[in-house]
Amino acid sequence: MGVKYLPEGSRVIHRVGGPICAFGYAVSLRGAQKILYWLGIKGGDSFAIDNGLGYMCRNRDLNMNCWSVEPQLFNHHRPAGSISKDSDINQKDPTVVREKAFTDVIVWSARLNLEKILMGKKDYVKQW
Repeated sequence: MGVKYLPEGSRVIHRVGGPICAFGYAVSLRGAQKILYWLGIKGGDSFAIDNGLGYMCRNRDLNMNCWSVEPQLFNHHRPAGSISKDSDINQKDPTVVREKAFTDVIVWSARLNLEKILMGKKDYVKQW
């Protein structure tokens, strides 16, 4: 069986087993209740939020159902200017400067197109 390709612009939704990082996510009311219970009462309070959600998804704790979309909708935005703004986790040399802003692996970045969106324009900057 050969590889099947989807048309350009397609997205694939799939069950996820252990997401890490919390760029953005959506939860149902029932899912939010489960997350609050698990993180606040059941013992998940020893986890950072992203690791706690990953644990719940991987182990299907409280019968949690987790889904993801590819290509993803959210990721790090890297502004023009000092790369020391990228993260407060890893200290970077503040004298190193990025010439052009970008958003990792996002085709139509909302951050890069915000002015066009606000002005009602449709000629969005496509990164990839």
